Amino acid sequence: MKVSIYNPARQMGGSDILLANLTVLLSGKPGIDLDYIEFSNGPTIEYVNKGNPNCNIVYVKEDGKIHIEEGIVVLILLHAKLIGNIITLGQSVRLAFWSTHPEDGIKILPLFNLFYKKNEPYRKIIATLTTPIQKAKTKKFFEIGMQSKGTIWMDKCNYDYNSYFYNLKSIEPTYWPLITSDPVAPRRKEYQISAHRKINICILGRVIDFKITPLISLLPTITLFSDSIKFHIIGSGEYENYLTESFDKYGFSYNFVGHVSKDQLDFELLKYDIILGMGTSVLESAKLGIPSMVMNGSYSELKKKDLKYEWLHNCPPSFVGEVIFLKNQDNTLTKDFDLLFRQFYEENESIGNACYKHWEKYYSQHSFLSKVTKDLSENTLYYHKIRPLLKLTLISTIVNKLKRLLSSKKGLIR
Repeated sequence: MKVSIYNPARQMGGSDILLANLTVLLSGKPGIDLDYIEFSNGPTIEYVNKGNPNCNIVYVKEDGKIHIEEGIVVLILLHAKLIGNIITLGQSVRLAFWSTHPEDGIKILPLFNLFYKKNEPYRKIIATLTTPIQKAKTKKFFEIGMQSKGTIWMDKCNYDYNSYFYNLKSIEPTYWPLITSDPVAPRRKEYQISAHRKINICILGRVIDFKITPLISLLPTITLFSDSIKFHIIGSGEYENYLTESFDKYGFSYNFVGHVSKDQLDFELLKYDIILGMGTSVLESAKLGIPSMVMNGSYSELKKKDLKYEWLHNCPPSFVGEVIFLKNQDNTLTKDFDLLFRQFYEENESIGNACYKHWEKYYSQHSFLSKVTKDLSENTLYYHKIRPLLKLTLISTIVNKLKRLLSSKKGLIR
């Protein structure tokens, strides 16, 4: 089976790591002939080469353009809009679109970023009124993809939100949960926790709106623990100043670690007592036996009643947090932060071990491999089936050209 994984990137985000991990996992496996498509100076190249030196890497030029004549192409859902222009395909090529964020299916619509985020309760209506043709085409695109195992969701909350937004038909979804690399550092098995030192809580990932807003909302509700906690931020982003102001305002100690290379990340994470986050960040810590506390994301400030958390091992399989979009949205997480924080003092070792076992059962490469290969072999989403649906409306074409023009100035293709 010929497989091409398309992943040109300028900055390494969660989706890029997922596709890189998938590449390392599949490359060299019996019956799979794999090409990994990246920029020659892309941030995932070194990581993929270290993970599997036998990977066949196909380098693309600065514009990301490539022609793929045969086989199956795996790419994130956001790159669907590149097909036909940046990515050209043979008619017999099969496609697997991996939706790694609830917003990905909605960002396909033009004008999304202008006002949709600020109008959460009305976004369905706004999309229907402003881009009815593109919205209808995207709905059909999803439904054909789901019937053909070509639309793949990261988790249930990802599917549920898009199903709500597009009123999707009831079709059994295909899920590929997040996948992490195997640990390179020894798993933590012992803890030395003292009431006389601060608990080091690490936030791992990009310092951006929907990931940081919930943390800023949390701080004023836990000032009782300001002398007991020190926050450490691994990553960078546009919300660093907002976060610094909030830490200072509410009296918390903090440290911005900055970027940590992938090959050093395991060793860095072992310095911390708790990892607080969502998505791949809590899996990167769970595989090391570190207590991993799952939180939700949000683009807008959350009230105390909506600030809920849970240890990873108590979450349903394939659930690692969700983005809160709607008022009164059902919340899978149910525990208050202070309850879990107090529990940590008494049960830190057992919590860490339970998080590790949860990762091993649901997110390790061994658990992931058989499912992915089966789904790829059963995929029947041929390019000719959906080619008309990928042809953009005039307004979509204009908006995307403007986006690419602005992105090229910043050195990005997304």
